[in-house]
Amino acid sequence: MKFVSVLPIALVLLAGTSASAETVKVNGPFTSTVEFGCLDSPIGLCTHGLLDGDLEGTYYFIFDSSGPAPTRKHPDRVVYTGRSIITLTSGEIIFGEDTGEMFTSNPFSTPFVTTVQVVGGEGDFTNVRGRIVASGLINFPANFAVGSYRGKLKYSYDDDSDSDSDSDSDD
Repeated sequence: MKFVSVLPIALVLLAGTSASAETVKVNGPFTSTVEFGCLDSPIGLCTHGLLDGDLEGTYYFIFDSSGPAPTRKHPDRVVYTGRSIITLTSGEIIFGEDTGEMFTSNPFSTPFVTTVQVVGGEGDFTNVRGRIVASGLINFPANFAVGSYRGKLKYSYDDDSDSDSDSDSDD
């Protein structure tokens, strides 16, 4: 079954109204592959994934840092930071700044949780802000991850269509 994202449609419809903001809940499943030796990452690690659900499209996660952060309960805890680029099937782009943790005792089933602080985007998503939490399992030997995401995006918009119409007028 193919899922169609209603988020871009909802945000475009909202953009035609007066200055305001709207919060939209998002959720869905994802799959990804792990790329070792990634040249975009200072530590050589990235993931490429497919999103379904409300944010149908692809994502690219670039690890900026990673290091051990053991606790008594979780001596295998690793924390990380990075950047996300989400490209929706509509072509719109969302940017995120990520933090997360994973528990690495089993490389075949490594649980992780990533929090994406949405910091903007391109096109209709220039003013989007919010938070997305993704969790799942990574199989490092197979270079594969699976999980789900959920969050809220706040889209701020301002109707400036009057100023644009002045330049198009032949009067």
